[in-house]
Amino acid sequence: MASGSSGSATGNPRNKVALKPGHSLMDWIRLGNSGKDLTGVGGVPISVTREQLAQHKTPDDAWLCIRGIVYNVTHYMDFHPGGCEELMRGVGKDATSLFNQVHAWVNYQTILQKCVVGRLHSEEFTLPIPPPKKSSSLSVTSNNKSKSSVDWSQQLETFTLLYNLKTSSPQVQILFNEPDSLLCRINENHLDSRVTSIKLEGKITWPAEILINSSTGKSAIQLKLRKKKKALWKEYGAMVETENRPNEEGDEYWPAEITSINKQTHDSYLITLKNTKNVYNHINVGQHLLIKQDIKGEEVIRPYTPVPKLTYQKPCVGKPVWRSTSEEVSLLIKCYDLGKMSSWLCSQRKGSTVMLSNPKGSFNTDIFTKNITEVYLFAAGTGITPMLSVVDWLLKSPSVLKIRLLYFNKTRKDIILEDKLDQLASEESRFYVEHILSEPSSEWSGRRGHVSLDLLLNILPKHADDIPRSDFVCICGPRPFTALVEKMLKEHLEYTSENYYSFSGQ
Repeated sequence: MASGSSGSATGNPRNKVALKPGHSLMDWIRLGNSGKDLTGVGGVPISVTREQLAQHKTPDDAWLCIRGIVYNVTHYMDFHPGGCEELMRGVGKDATSLFNQVHAWVNYQTILQKCVVGRLHSEEFTLPIPPPKKSSSLSVTSNNKSKSSVDWSQQLETFTLLYNLKTSSPQVQILFNEPDSLLCRINENHLDSRVTSIKLEGKITWPAEILINSSTGKSAIQLKLRKKKKALWKEYGAMVETENRPNEEGDEYWPAEITSINKQTHDSYLITLKNTKNVYNHINVGQHLLIKQDIKGEEVIRPYTPVPKLTYQKPCVGKPVWRSTSEEVSLLIKCYDLGKMSSWLCSQRKGSTVMLSNPKGSFNTDIFTKNITEVYLFAAGTGITPMLSVVDWLLKSPSVLKIRLLYFNKTRKDIILEDKLDQLASEESRFYVEHILSEPSSEWSGRRGHVSLDLLLNILPKHADDIPRSDFVCICGPRPFTALVEKMLKEHLEYTSENYYSFSGQ
């Protein structure tokens, strides 16, 4: 749910009431996941006229409309932080204006996702999904005129969705609501999001098999669901589709269980977590997650960047490379003695639970345009974490001919994943890694020192004013490190924001 918000759909966050025991936001989530029909229409979206909406205006039978979608809020009455009376102000009518006046930032779509009745009759909403000859395609046009599509196909045991998107870094969330329904959130341009509620012909099981294929400027997401019973469906079902702006304030969190903790260096750990809810959040290259935890009575929130397994897969020119995704997320955590979150995380055991946010971050692989043939990565300490996903993505892109990582640490024992990075460099001729130590032992034969202008002049390619740059630089590390590299790039090497990206604050 949205952190920092009231968890209210229409009420005033400054006028909260005391809720009855067992009516917290987490209790509401549990009720939604219990299997109870909160829609009142059997979970199958219907078309609602304004006259029908007006008939449902009592606390025991309460419908309201926000931005064209009708919700049954009868069961939400006792969970509403603003109280029943406040929520009743919007019941039986279009409450969009009231909602926008009070707190338009609240992520009501998530709070009321199990309460969808349908769409107001004035706006077409129901789309039957017919059986295809081989596959059928639903064309979707978003507000920014970028056209994407959803393809559908089935076999005796499986049902498959294929999203074709016009960006290489889409925001994707898939919620498995019921045995026969899904909620898919797709955000292609970081401004407008598309929410698709799918009611299927038959029942399916979770988890799904999810494959991702991304390249510059486009991507495809394949969602393969296993049917509970072997059968060819005559129809796939129906869907409700809306376009909504994402919640700009607050963050949505999901419970995750620690499945493994492995020590990497003398003070760093690789911690793997798995969502305990039936949800899939696609993590794009370079994105981070927030971990929220109550530690000794204080709510602590810290960002951490997931890392890939770094398994090399040789790209085939002209052939897409599909990557299998996992419900598990791996985080590299450096444990600081005075770090509230890091020391708590590193002290946990398998089975402990934390709250994970949706993926965050503005990095987009579309910056690696076709004319970029060389990528240089400057990382210090745990600033290696976003670079690992960048390297993993670039190695699957045949257009990039050279990837060079310069990894700065104090001593050799501080180098995270040294063996894996060196092994990757030995297996992939396009990838180079150089470890640079500021406080090495006498046995160290590699480069010594700190990042400097002389180093950058020696490493980065020379640039002619009349020829577009074919190189790109990524930077991540402590703030003084990233600030220094940025300053040298801009002031001495004539790089612009189009030629480099800084993962600030990692």
